[in-house]
Amino acid sequence: MKLSVGAFPQLGKMWKMDMIGGMQHYETSLSLPIESPTSRRILLKEALNDPFLQKQLTSSLALHILSTPFAPFDGPTAQSKSSFETKTSAINVSPSPQARYDIKQIQEDTLWLSKETQIDEVTALRISILEWQSRPISKLLLGGPAENTAILNPGLGGNSLRLSQSRKLIGNSRFSNGKSTSSNDTEARRTRLLKLYLSERRYIIKTSEHVVFNALCRGAWVRGKEKNPEAITWIENLGDAILSIWNLQELSKNTRENFFVSAAAALQIRVDSLEKGSGWFKGEEFQEELELDWAESQLLETTNILQLMLILLESTTDVTRSDAFLAWFRFMGTFGFFETFEPVSCCANLPNTMILIRQLYPKYQQTFSLPLQSLTSLVSLAMLQVPSTLDLLSQISSTGIAVADAAEETPYLLNLSVVNEANNIFVESASVCLINASLAVLAWGIIMQTMRDSALVSKGLRELRQSQRAVDKYGSTDMSDNDIGENSSQQQAGALARHSSTGSDTSQQAFLEEMLDSIMDTTLDQDPIGYLAKSAVDGSHVLIVITALAVDFCTPFGGEHAGKVGVMMRKVLMDLIRATLDWIAYQPELLLAALAVLTGSESYWDLWERPLGDQIPEPAELFLSDEIFVRRLLVPAQNRFPHESLPFLKLCRALSRSKHPSCEEISPIWHRLRSTDSFTCELPSDFRNYELIREDEDANYIQLTEDFSLVSYRSGASPVQYSKSLRISRALTSSTQPSCLQIISQGTIGRVVSEARPFVVLWKWDYQCLEYMGKVLKLASLNDNMSLNAATTLHSRDVVAEIIDLINTMIMSALRPLRFDSPNTPTHDNVKAPRTIIENVSDGLDRNGDLITVVLGIFEDELYRRRKVSETESAGDILVRCIQFIFTILPVVPDRVWPFLGRSGLLGIDGDESQLSNIVTAIEMVTGQYDFLLGCVHVYERLVEDATVHAVSRKAPSKAVTRFGGETKLGTGVSQAAMRRILLAFTQSMVDVFLSNMHWKFINQNERLEINSRLCAIFEGILYHCYAVDDSTPFSQKLTESLAPSADYLVDTFLSLNVDINLNPLMHIFTEGLFTPDTTLATHARDYRTTQVRAAISLSTTLVHINCLPQSRSGRFQHKLLEASPTLAKLYAAHESYKLPVVSLLEALTKAVALGDEQPPSILAHLGEEQAGHFLDVLSLIDRPFDDVALSVGIWRFLSAIVSQRQQWFAIFVLTGTSPRETFKNRKSAETSQTPEPILNVALDELLHIDRLHPQKVLSMLEFVALSADNWPWIMTNIEQHPLFLDALQNFLASMSSPSIEQGHRFSDYVKIQICSYIVEILASTIRHTQQIGNSSFARHLLPKLSYLTQFAVSTPQYNNSLHSKLRQNFESKFSTCFLVNFKRTTLKRPLLGNSFYYSMEIADEMLSFDLAWTGSRGPGFADEFKRANINLSLVESQVNLLYSWKCLAIQLSRSLASNADFQHIMIKAVVDCLRANLAENSTSLAVLEKLAQTRAELAFTLVQRLIEVKCEHQDLEQILPATWDTIRKYDNNVESALRGEGSDYYRLLLKILLLALQCYLTQIPSDAALNDSSTPTKSSISPATQIVLEIIDLIVARGFRALTTLLHENASLVHPPDFILVTAILRTAFLIPGITRNPTHLLNSFADASTARCASSLLSWSDQIATNNDPIYGELSIHFLLELSNVTSLAESLAVEGVVSHITSTNLMKYLRQEPVLGPFDFPVRIYRIWSRGLLPLFLNLLHSVGPPIAAEIAGVLNSFPQQLTRASNAFDTDTKSSILTLSITSEAQTLAVITGILDTFRDAGASAGIVAADVAQVEWGRAQVKDDIEIWLSKRPALRDAIVSTTESEELLLRTPAQRKGDADSRLEERIVNGMREVLALLGNGEQ
Repeated sequence: MKLSVGAFPQLGKMWKMDMIGGMQHYETSLSLPIESPTSRRILLKEALNDPFLQKQLTSSLALHILSTPFAPFDGPTAQSKSSFETKTSAINVSPSPQARYDIKQIQEDTLWLSKETQIDEVTALRISILEWQSRPISKLLLGGPAENTAILNPGLGGNSLRLSQSRKLIGNSRFSNGKSTSSNDTEARRTRLLKLYLSERRYIIKTSEHVVFNALCRGAWVRGKEKNPEAITWIENLGDAILSIWNLQELSKNTRENFFVSAAAALQIRVDSLEKGSGWFKGEEFQEELELDWAESQLLETTNILQLMLILLESTTDVTRSDAFLAWFRFMGTFGFFETFEPVSCCANLPNTMILIRQLYPKYQQTFSLPLQSLTSLVSLAMLQVPSTLDLLSQISSTGIAVADAAEETPYLLNLSVVNEANNIFVESASVCLINASLAVLAWGIIMQTMRDSALVSKGLRELRQSQRAVDKYGSTDMSDNDIGENSSQQQAGALARHSSTGSDTSQQAFLEEMLDSIMDTTLDQDPIGYLAKSAVDGSHVLIVITALAVDFCTPFGGEHAGKVGVMMRKVLMDLIRATLDWIAYQPELLLAALAVLTGSESYWDLWERPLGDQIPEPAELFLSDEIFVRRLLVPAQNRFPHESLPFLKLCRALSRSKHPSCEEISPIWHRLRSTDSFTCELPSDFRNYELIREDEDANYIQLTEDFSLVSYRSGASPVQYSKSLRISRALTSSTQPSCLQIISQGTIGRVVSEARPFVVLWKWDYQCLEYMGKVLKLASLNDNMSLNAATTLHSRDVVAEIIDLINTMIMSALRPLRFDSPNTPTHDNVKAPRTIIENVSDGLDRNGDLITVVLGIFEDELYRRRKVSETESAGDILVRCIQFIFTILPVVPDRVWPFLGRSGLLGIDGDESQLSNIVTAIEMVTGQYDFLLGCVHVYERLVEDATVHAVSRKAPSKAVTRFGGETKLGTGVSQAAMRRILLAFTQSMVDVFLSNMHWKFINQNERLEINSRLCAIFEGILYHCYAVDDSTPFSQKLTESLAPSADYLVDTFLSLNVDINLNPLMHIFTEGLFTPDTTLATHARDYRTTQVRAAISLSTTLVHINCLPQSRSGRFQHKLLEASPTLAKLYAAHESYKLPVVSLLEALTKAVALGDEQPPSILAHLGEEQAGHFLDVLSLIDRPFDDVALSVGIWRFLSAIVSQRQQWFAIFVLTGTSPRETFKNRKSAETSQTPEPILNVALDELLHIDRLHPQKVLSMLEFVALSADNWPWIMTNIEQHPLFLDALQNFLASMSSPSIEQGHRFSDYVKIQICSYIVEILASTIRHTQQIGNSSFARHLLPKLSYLTQFAVSTPQYNNSLHSKLRQNFESKFSTCFLVNFKRTTLKRPLLGNSFYYSMEIADEMLSFDLAWTGSRGPGFADEFKRANINLSLVESQVNLLYSWKCLAIQLSRSLASNADFQHIMIKAVVDCLRANLAENSTSLAVLEKLAQTRAELAFTLVQRLIEVKCEHQDLEQILPATWDTIRKYDNNVESALRGEGSDYYRLLLKILLLALQCYLTQIPSDAALNDSSTPTKSSISPATQIVLEIIDLIVARGFRALTTLLHENASLVHPPDFILVTAILRTAFLIPGITRNPTHLLNSFADASTARCASSLLSWSDQIATNNDPIYGELSIHFLLELSNVTSLAESLAVEGVVSHITSTNLMKYLRQEPVLGPFDFPVRIYRIWSRGLLPLFLNLLHSVGPPIAAEIAGVLNSFPQQLTRASNAFDTDTKSSILTLSITSEAQTLAVITGILDTFRDAGASAGIVAADVAQVEWGRAQVKDDIEIWLSKRPALRDAIVSTTESEELLLRTPAQRKGDADSRLEERIVNGMREVLALLGNGEQ
């Protein structure tokens, strides 16, 4: 193989994680297309869409390898050595001590491997790199075998030998216990290299086979069908390319024969090499294990080559070429058709393959010991091409085909030397009766016999023509006498000529005669041709061989390609039987062989599970379409019925497996059974009512002279026998329909076919066979022991079982199209064919019974029938067939099955003992065969399916469900209570089976695997249907209420305190998964095992999810599973299909153990650092080399859970690539070590090309990065240091287009928005990190990229209210018994955005497809509407997430860029957009939308705060106030109703924004505006902003304060003190806006209408009663509110008029100010002093200022009513006390009192001139002189003053730490303010003018 440099990736790039998938193992190429049958079609579809797989397999290198599969690797050459050196040179690979690889080691291994295996160096380099890549898997699978296998002992019967054999099987899996195969020493590493080399060779052959098979299926098998060119896949094109290469050197029209010559040579090489050994490790220690692996690989390669040959031979109709034919049979002759082939030399002890076969397929040993021998027989038979060869013989003898000269290209039959040599080989094989050669010997004998017949005919024709020519020559002169004779001779010759259609010469006939003479020239003392057939039939028992091959090999080993290979193998055998029918008469062995070929060993359940194929015809179809098969086999069997019932019944059952075009059509065999014209029976020995007729024909014809009763006639019958016959007769004659089945009428003609007494007669009698079978079953149900009179054997147990089996198969075959081709639920329309079959069989029964009643009666009788364990296997056949019947008819008549199971003894529901348990325990556990239990498991599965499928239709009345109110829907009429009881009983029984079966004996381990896998799937399905949807309905009232008790029982069982025991079966299955075979030998066992493991993991995942729901139980379950995390990690690497289930389970476990406040257990601790490291290495491959989207998403979600769910140590491992311990060691050690690349870097590198990746992969990776950055900020350094990652995110953000505004959205809309959301989160974390290090350049660089966010991030989600409301209305109108919420997903599993995001389409489709309205008969149905709703809600979800992300980013940016003018514009726009979006928000009950307004409001509030903090003066700032007020008015301008509602928190936040908006508006007013605020504006001159503020004061302040006091009085929980503070702050800010106080009329009306002052006074009056902890907070709040009102002159006057002063002083709260001892600033409650100093005094001052002299006397009197406070205030600055304290509040109090007393003194002095009586104004008892003197003393002692200052609030504490504005005058801002206050007091007290 010549490789260019370009054919191999550069090693320097390939070592990186993103290129690790660049090298592909052919095993991984094969893993997707050949998965288990249930998922094969899906996986193949995914494989076809995988770009990497397509790129790799369609490359020129791969095409060369796949087209030369027998020798894919060339030997070493100088050119390959040079290419190798170039690729590994320093220019391509730079050696580095920090590198994860050792290039020198790679080079040495490559050269060693090339030398040992004699392959070119470049191929050896590729294998060496593959070994390097696979090391993490090898290391992960290594270690800890004891705990993994100990649990297997019970399952293996405690047999140590069996356990050791199971471990040997691991040689065929990736798991290995040997230390030598997973360490990095040279010997172990090179052993892995050789094993990988062997694996590559095997899988190259298998990959080539699979690719070619796909191409052949499209071409050779699809006859008469044109395939759409667009539907041709790249795999099929690749197969065509390989086939064309194999055909390039052909010189004739025949195809692929040269390939077979090469194949034979390749087989010869491999068989010869087994004699010599591998030759590896020459001169070194002999590696026995490796030598065994090599020998096994040779055998497996041989087997794979044989299967490839068989596929190619069967795909062509051309006769095999001479060279290929001779090469093959010479090879076979040399090795005796592998009859006694035993590996010798190094292979003498080769156990693995033999153990594998015998362990998994015991029956296979009966005839053949290896697939090698079976394939040898089949290939030898296919090489003969029997149908084509016979056709060629016919053409030779009839159409005159020219016989070419003997050459390699000619068909073997036309080469005399080849025929002679082959004949000698066959004769020699026949002489020793080789079983493996028996098929070919029989076929060769048939070909030779046909050739002899043709040769004899041609010889007769030739002799006749010679005689005719002699007559013509010598008798031409005299014809008159011989005209008649001559004409007669001419006519005879013409007839023979026409018969043979001979040509102008006789060379063909001469050739056949020569061939015959050559064959007959033998030393045998008998006919050589007859000898061949006799030896095959009598000596080798070829018919038994055919049966064994079909049953024991074709089906078990033909499961590849959805079973097509097995069908193809059986077709080869069928061709032989077809040719045999001309020479072998009807006999039991022939019929058994035909039956085996028709059915294989495919069980009833296998047939039900196998998908319908449209490419390879079923053998049953070929049988029915061939007249010879029908005439030679079916008709004779039918003529013997019912005397010989079993052959005909078995044959009909086999033919019933033919595919049906649709559910409405019935199998062709049904038509034959409906009307039959022959009836064979045995006459009683004393029967004489007949007469002989047509005696001249000597054919033993007779005719009845009287009617003949089939059951009642018996001479000399005893009374008991007569009674029994009477009952039977009545059963047969009680039908309401006219029938003569019980009597053969007089005059019926028959023929005696057996003259021995008693006679057996074949009657020519027309009757319905199906109806007759129904009567037979009726007879069986009436007869206790099922054995009637000796006159007939029709009613034996075997016959009854076979009849039921036939009916089952016909019904099931009619239902299969519904299962695979139709998405609809079974309805009356699509089960017409099964109903027709049931009706036909029931026609002969009475009106009170039908087939169902009869079979169910038989079943019930069989349940209680006593059996002995020693009985044969057939003893339970009827019971098994009946359980299959129940399974079959359940979808057809569920209303009949459910009630029967409720009263049956199967489950013992009515208190009886469960017969299911009895039969399994007493019989099947003893025999080790579990057919009945397996049938019950299938019934259980179908019952659960029926309960869910008809969950809706059963609840609906017939008129509501059906369109015309006619026939009720299928499945209705079954009681939910009965269903609950039945399902619960079944669940309890099956749980017992699941928990205990690992200790049972199983003859066939596949039965255990299937039982476990099905039970796990059923349990998971029950739990999923009950918990996955509808969390708003009580559990017992859901649509799946019938499953509720079963779900409860399952949860109680697995999540109970006894979880340690109940978890053992799951742990056992997990451990078994480690032993999954890894072989190219196609077996069903691998599928069973992988299915079991996946089902168990899925069940465990669902249980973990359920345990995380609110009604969760003990966390013991997930903790026990967590202990099994090492096994789960190994499972991930054990098989490709385990990966996604394992990571899903680990993700669920990670989240589950993190629930609660306690620290979760460490996953890293359970795995161990070493295992965790290997596990992460394997995980880091993600989905490479395939583009497996689901697996990739699962892995990234698991990693996201690790970094976000408090798994600290594991998260560090994930993010750094090394464990914390290793990191510490590396820091202490000076040596550098190879450090694995962190998985985080994998995500960063992948995300550089967001547009090229699958959207779901992008979402999962971005989520991982975002969560990592959010939970582990230190990784931001790695992210920022990545050269391109942040640029890629910003570029994607900048390129975001606007979302579609249409109601229906494309898939990419919501995905792109969600991607944008994650990007914004990552950018927010980046901004936060750069701010911490003081760098704002990144934030400034990001600003131009925010246009999409500023435009759409806060906009209203495009929730299609019309769509959802109409869907709800129409849906609930159509399906009146269910609601949309019934299909709403719960939090059980996290859904993906898309078609099934909110409403579960899976469950809805399952339950609603019974109605055409769901799918839509003429247009879109409800299913399409559900998808539209889900897509719309996906869009809404993504937009909501984008808003949350934008909120985080905007807040982060505002911290560093709030002063930036450009960002200020963005901030203002964001605030306005948030408010307007809330204004336009439509009311909806959708939970996700209810929080949006709150989130927008929070964002707006934060941004407005930032704008105020930086004193923004942007011109757009004035837009905030109108937007805020409009939002509040639209939401609710009534404070009381708003606070009573559920959105009270949101409303409070809006009020806070309103306060900030007022402050923003205040900053926009020019500084001189307040100076011009004296004139009273006219109504027309009021600005819009002023009007808004006045409305705010009216609705929010005046009425709002009243509403607050009202709510506080009614329900204190609805109102909080911050509400009063907020309203007061709004009032204060509003009064500061110029122009507001110039509207006194408006203000007075607003507060007067709301009686605000009175409400405030009332609040003050009873504030002491609602005080919390004796803290009268509401008193202070009311005083402050009145204080704010008094700041406006008109309002202060109004307060004075209302007598607010007297009202205040009369409240109970004032007594605290008058009590002794007096309450000062540090006395509890402190708030009392604040009410005095910051409330009452400023209020009195404002009233004095606004009202003037009229209120002076009242104010003076009120002050003097507080003598204690005045005395304390007089002594507040006393300097004599050592503990003197100065506070800002004391200073402010002194200032206020000084001003008040000064004003009062002024008014008193004015007297009458001020309109008052001076004597009425009392002197305030405040020691002014004392205060003055004390202050002067303090000011003179500044250090003492400084030491006496104390802060009393947080704001004062801040002032105390803030330096003074004027340095030198004071140390702190607080001191400065206190000193200034004192000086003002001195100024006020110094002269009366103040």
